[in-house]
Amino acid sequence: MKFLNRGLKIKSGNEKALIANNVTASHLVAFAGTASGGTTATRAYTITGVLATDIVTCAIRASQNATTIQKATLTANTLTVIFAADPGTGTTVDYQILRAI
Repeated sequence: MKFLNRGLKIKSGNEKALIANNVTASHLVAFAGTASGGTTATRAYTITGVLATDIVTCAIRASQNATTIQKATLTANTLTVIFAADPGTGTTVDYQILRAI
């Protein structure tokens, strides 16, 4: 797969990502999406294929109660998000998971 944007060219697969000024990227987005569900301050979301060595960033898209994310961690096939308080039903979390290439 190739992405072209103002001279930025990234190849995925077995090749390293190469940026126009010959800088090799270290990671690509392996998974991205929105997770929802749960009724406690600690929530585990199943994301098949995720590894404990991947890197995650996430943000609250919507929550019933005001809260923040204290910690997000990955284990095999699971994203675990710990909130400062129970965010309530209907909470959704957007995530991006990076994998070394």
